[in-house]
Amino acid sequence: MSDVKELARKIEGGTVEYDTESGKVRLSPEIIKKYLVSGDPAKVTDAEVFMFLKLCQHQRLNPFLREAYLIKYGDEPATLVVSKDVFVKRASKNPCCSGWEAGVIVRKENGELEYRKGSLVLTGEELVGGWARVYRKDWQVPIEVSVSLNEYIRRKKDGQPMKSWREMPATMIRKVALEQALREAFATDFEGLYGVEEMPVEPQELSKEPVIISQSGEQTEQPETKWSVDTEQANKEEKVVPLPEKEPRTEETQQSAQLSTVIELHNVAVIDDPVIMQSKKGTDYMKVKVIADEGEFEIVSNQKNVMEQIEKGFIFSKVTVKRLSSGMLFVNSIEE
Repeated sequence: MSDVKELARKIEGGTVEYDTESGKVRLSPEIIKKYLVSGDPAKVTDAEVFMFLKLCQHQRLNPFLREAYLIKYGDEPATLVVSKDVFVKRASKNPCCSGWEAGVIVRKENGELEYRKGSLVLTGEELVGGWARVYRKDWQVPIEVSVSLNEYIRRKKDGQPMKSWREMPATMIRKVALEQALREAFATDFEGLYGVEEMPVEPQELSKEPVIISQSGEQTEQPETKWSVDTEQANKEEKVVPLPEKEPRTEETQQSAQLSTVIELHNVAVIDDPVIMQSKKGTDYMKVKVIADEGEFEIVSNQKNVMEQIEKGFIFSKVTVKRLSSGMLFVNSIEE
């Protein structure tokens, strides 16, 4: 094919329109080249553009919300990858999914291997790999995957590890293991999809900001984003649950007095690695991003049993949270 226009003519109407979880998406080779190439758009080939378009269409991906990336640098072949969120969101919504676990593999001083949940590796310990276990309701045994750090660590042309693999290798190798296990457990959902962490690209160089394009006439596009859905849901919740009247606060009851709005989240799944924080008084808190029927949220908890449940990564039937006056969602209870 001589140019993108010739490729476009092979697609009915010059564009492809399909449904995604975030609404309808219209893609054309021109739009992809102009707005959706990470790296060097001038170097991307028509064949690579077409492959990306068909992948997004077949898997109902919204590249405007950064669910999929077309990465091109120099004369190297283009890389087509999806974000980790695509894996965990789709798996959590699959009716056969019963949860998953993932972590790192650490070699102890005596040579034994420890399969540790999460991505905590202490200074002086040797990280050797990652593992993941995915459960299906219709299978008697889970899918188990172990991957080697030496095999998957991504390096630059000078042989040095890429920034993400140098600064947070435990987080990266855990993601690789989880993506492989989810793909094996739900082959139909993830056919042909590979995570950023599995490919020789630098995740930190990929923008996560939604792409909004504006053109004249019929070419005008402004894809819907998940944020508009979340805002709408939040407004509904605030209308249904009125805020209590303010009461005098003491130092001991300040936190409980701030808890104003009770919200129930249903079919909740963890979609990112939990972050442990510490208050000025030395109390440990866990902050984690989750997806539920009501949308995406960032929740916080300081209850040890809740933190342990969240670290398992299972899907919870219901999570009750309280919205603080600051907007923070504080976990009240969890039902598995």
